[in-house]
Amino acid sequence: MSFILDNKLDVFRLTLEHVLLCAIALGIAMIIAVPLGVWMHGRQKRIGAVTAITGVLYTIPSLALFAILVPIVGLGVVPTVAGLVLYAQLMLVR
Repeated sequence: MSFILDNKLDVFRLTLEHVLLCAIALGIAMIIAVPLGVWMHGRQKRIGAVTAITGVLYTIPSLALFAILVPIVGLGVVPTVAGLVLYAQLMLVR
């Protein structure tokens, strides 16, 4: 508890940064998932294909996904948000 009190500004800043990253990722994931859900609606073949693809993405361990993303897009916010967006798709599309 003393660490949090001694570093409250850093803890607050990092908490806001975390919330912002999650909000950005969720917003992008929704922009992808909602039209995808509308496109799939009522079509069993599409539902099966999209669910299978998003299921495969969801089964990739997070460390492996970041190991794949970092050489492609580098370090920083982009691979973090990209990973969160990919993981959110299965939950949002269902």
